[in-house]
Amino acid sequence: MKRLALTLAKANFPIFPVNVFRRGDRWRKVPYVADWENAATTDLPVIGEWWMQWPTAMPGLPLSRCGLVVVDADRHGGADGVALIRAMTLPPHAVTTTKSGGEHHFFRQPPSPVHFTKWAGGEVLGIGRFVVGYALPEGVMPELPEVFWPSEGNLRSGVCLNIPSPPAHHDPVVVADRTTALRKMNVRDWNGKRVEGGKHEEWYELLLGCKYVGISLADFTEWCVNDPDYADDAEDIECQWHHARAKHGGAFWRELSRRKIKVRHVGGNGQAQRPPTPKVPLTDPDPEPRPKPNLRRASARMSSAIDAIYRDPTEHCLFWASCLCSEIVHECKLNPTQITNLIAGNAYPTPLRNTLGKEGIRRTIENAFAHVRRKILNEIPNPDQRKETPCVDQELEVVAELE
Repeated sequence: MKRLALTLAKANFPIFPVNVFRRGDRWRKVPYVADWENAATTDLPVIGEWWMQWPTAMPGLPLSRCGLVVVDADRHGGADGVALIRAMTLPPHAVTTTKSGGEHHFFRQPPSPVHFTKWAGGEVLGIGRFVVGYALPEGVMPELPEVFWPSEGNLRSGVCLNIPSPPAHHDPVVVADRTTALRKMNVRDWNGKRVEGGKHEEWYELLLGCKYVGISLADFTEWCVNDPDYADDAEDIECQWHHARAKHGGAFWRELSRRKIKVRHVGGNGQAQRPPTPKVPLTDPDPEPRPKPNLRRASARMSSAIDAIYRDPTEHCLFWASCLCSEIVHECKLNPTQITNLIAGNAYPTPLRNTLGKEGIRRTIENAFAHVRRKILNEIPNPDQRKETPCVDQELEVVAELE
């Protein structure tokens, strides 16, 4: 790794050390140094010191400093970006292969500088981004082809518009409760100097989660510098915060769950209250037989619960949605095993796969079903009614509609 870093520096590419590690089915890349964009250097003695401290680090290339744009062709299970870009007619340019089997295609910045955009086969990375240097980019680096320019109306080859998504709306009440929950955690749990297993990447994941759920930079920095070992690192924390691209709050909710810290308002998408859970009628005051369950309405309610998992892929939302589905199972006398499999199958493709894992998703769903079952058994006065709810043939109609 050190030899590659020195090779890149001698070729006039400023570099910095990056921790590349695998989490779940994806590779993660976290800079070892704060303010990596400005810290990157071609100074060989400095690079030597870095790699003495982090011998397994990979060299990172700050694209702003290099004046480059990289078209990242991914192979992460979706569209095959490598096949797509090879099918395009592009000018000769430098290409390197990534650790996951993808490709980095190197170009110069166009007249209107590119920050970040997506295309059908991956991402286009520019100002404010970095890539890991797996090999020395060799060959010419022409201007970024117009097909990858982030302009409205340019949809050739599936290029997405480079319109930044608006920041998620966060209700002040929700943010206040989440900030309070953060302060209940001991910041020293992430101290790599004192706590065995305390790692920078876990702290960085928490930073991403806090930024996503609406916690402010000032509150997060204040919480971090409560650790005396990092009392003077406020500026470095702020630099990492500004460069962070938060995509979900999974790490924040995961750490709260591990410490059994509850948040009063946990509704998804910044709402100030938990989504209402419909109550299942436990007793029938009318002596006449209960009407046949409305399976179409039950299907719509269950679909709504599963949609909520896609909108807010957090453990809290998964538990709530599973509770709602469990109540529908009891109300409509469905097969609980089929419905738990249905929920899990929809949760696996979401970021919950990375934050909880398959076993964690299953455990959360089972806990929710057990919670509802205990509640129902405790509220039914007649012991004869506490028997296992039988399933009916109509369950297949609900599952078919949801699928």
